Amino acid sequence: MKIVLQRRSFIDENNQLTTKGELASMINSGDEILMTEILLSNFFEEIDPAQIAAILSVFVNEKAHDNSAVQFNSLNTKRLNNFIDKVEDDKLKGFLREFYKTALLIGKVQQESGIDVNPDAYADSFSSSLCQFTLFWAEGKPFQECLDSTDEFEGSIVRVIRRLEQLIEQLIESTKIIHNLKLTRKLEESRRLIKRGICFAASLWVGN
Repeated sequence: MKIVLQRRSFIDENNQLTTKGELASMINSGDEILMTEILLSNFFEEIDPAQIAAILSVFVNEKAHDNSAVQFNSLNTKRLNNFIDKVEDDKLKGFLREFYKTALLIGKVQQESGIDVNPDAYADSFSSSLCQFTLFWAEGKPFQECLDSTDEFEGSIVRVIRRLEQLIEQLIESTKIIHNLKLTRKLEESRRLIKRGICFAASLWVGN
């Protein structure tokens, strides 16, 4: 992992944290390396707060990793299409395509650095199954209407939205390091949009 951190400039030649590394160290609700790469790539520059929330949901709605020893060669179009298949919004699909390609890149860097990771399986470990739900929820639609966009159980959905709120809270603090006020404000708005209604009501069937 040290090789990965050096290659991606999270630490310098003296093994000291860079600004990029400091930002990553403040994130513990998702994949901090990929999340930091996304934050610093201006990926969110043209995305509105509701879309940001939808994309960030992939970090807190992960599937189990399957690091099968398969050599990475090129972008698997079928895998990519499966990743965005349940998303209805065309603009969101475009952003998710770029997310998937970035995940493949980070997976490839890890594999080339000697870590037992299959880049395809790494990228596939992120689930977009609640992206459309999250977008609808952030846009203010009723919970029952949002449910039509997913087959996930209600309890699972609520837990993901709560975890998403925690992740965004961490990102708000971390982006202050890079003095990106515009991004910080977008994240604050994303958090405000999702923190409402049944997803944050006290309930016997929702765990923390």
